[in-house]
Amino acid sequence: MMDTSAGRLHEILVDLRKWANAPLRQAWVRVLDVDDEDRAGLFSAISMVVELPATVQAQVLLLPDVNHDLLLRWVPAVDSAFGLAHTLEGSTGQLTGQYDDTTLYALESTTDALSRHGNALHMEPDLVTDADAKVAELLTALENLEGSEETKAMLVRHALRLQAALRMYRVSGPDGVKEALVDATAALIAARTAEDDSRPAIRKFADVVSFVADSLQIAATGAPLIALGVNEIIRQISSH
Repeated sequence: MMDTSAGRLHEILVDLRKWANAPLRQAWVRVLDVDDEDRAGLFSAISMVVELPATVQAQVLLLPDVNHDLLLRWVPAVDSAFGLAHTLEGSTGQLTGQYDDTTLYALESTTDALSRHGNALHMEPDLVTDADAKVAELLTALENLEGSEETKAMLVRHALRLQAALRMYRVSGPDGVKEALVDATAALIAARTAEDDSRPAIRKFADVVSFVADSLQIAATGAPLIALGVNEIIRQISSH
């Protein structure tokens, strides 16, 4: 379910129902696993969830030879629910009351259709956790990077973006990690002084990029990621 945007949306809606009797703020904190004290982070995470239906709709409309209207029957109910997404002091039940089992079943059908068309990406949960830990170590290493402050700031920015994608995997999924990885790899290539750049922080950055790239797989086959522009970049730094 986590490999498609529709599947992630479905799982979030199901989990919100478990907190129907709690304040919505508490439900979001639990469902999205964010810090209750980080108000900005919480609102950012909620906004990402609210954007999921539009992402799903765009992907469905690209599917050939399917009934798009049938696959999007869940949209009105979910839109109504997410109209209340930022009413944090209200009851979660007010939000979850906007959709029902029929809505969730329709979203399951959409998930199945998206899964059958194209090659969804996948990343095992334990590898997401391991990658997050490696990025945390990388951020520490970058504090001692020799070079310009502009280069350091660029690498830190992209490392933080990759970290955010990993920590919000529940919402953005493997596609979000892939997008952050491509940009982080491009930043690494730009930051190197040479192909054999031996600075510890640069080597650790390359290790993280390689680890995440190896962790992403094509869901249908279990094969390592071999497309989408990542491996061509990885190949350039694989000799580090």
